[in-house]
Amino acid sequence: MANTNTVAAYPGVLEVAGMVISPNGGQVTYVGTAAQQAALGQTGEAIASRSFTTINTALAQCVTGRGDYIYVLPGYTENITADAWSSLAATDVTVCGLGHGTNRPALTWTVAGSTMLFDVANFRLLNCQLFLAGPHVAGAALTVTAPITISTAGAEISDCDIWWGFDADQIVAIGITTTANADNMKFNRNKCYAETAAVPTTTFLRLT
Repeated sequence: MANTNTVAAYPGVLEVAGMVISPNGGQVTYVGTAAQQAALGQTGEAIASRSFTTINTALAQCVTGRGDYIYVLPGYTENITADAWSSLAATDVTVCGLGHGTNRPALTWTVAGSTMLFDVANFRLLNCQLFLAGPHVAGAALTVTAPITISTAGAEISDCDIWWGFDADQIVAIGITTTANADNMKFNRNKCYAETAAVPTTTFLRLT
């Protein structure tokens, strides 16, 4: 069946099929599961051609200073390993989860060396579920040393649910670390959780 519902005036600026408008001119890309990718043919070719199955792949498409947005579809899950988003190189990029409650994208730090580095200016992470100390279920012992490190200006984490300790042996050493270069950081409307048993964690957020 032909895709008759696709309207794209300019790539990344206007799409009627998904009602995505990007007045800042930035490129809009999408991230979803393989099943979600397969269904995009019913949405429109303009969207399908700019959709990926990992956030890191979408980050590689971004251009510095353009104000690009990466929308992560509801129900998406991803395991965070060492420098999991190594393709983050462009400034002024926003990763925004879609959905609400437990349907928002879930990012899970899975090994002791799992890291997410905010090392490019004006990078924003919005509306996601962040499991800094591994899956929020009983499991093998895990201490994630430094889940998130922010080392450049203009970073933002907002509207996320952040779990930073589940059990006495499923914890973080320092949940979120900032350096002296992390000027003008925003940390807004986040809900931060740790189970009572996770008392060995001494620092959730370290501001420099």
